[in-house]
Amino acid sequence: MQIPVDILNKMSTDDIIYACINFPLFGYYSAFNSPQEGFNIMFMKFNIFSKLCEKKDLVKKLIPIYKNAGLDGWIDKKIA
Repeated sequence: MQIPVDILNKMSTDDIIYACINFPLFGYYSAFNSPQEGFNIMFMKFNIFSKLCEKKDLVKKLIPIYKNAGLDGWIDKKIA
């Protein structure tokens, strides 16, 4: 589930966000004692999440995505 570093370094913030949204093991975090422990382990194991946090425009890019998230999924289905 790792993205090769040379590819990951060339990915835009939008590309990395899209890959995170569609990450095959995204629900993996819930298999631990707490969601926080699961997220901590995912950030340690999978390079895509730590790379996402390095992006300077992350917050600006994530706000519209959070606004698009509804209880039943994405309001605008183009997001994922």
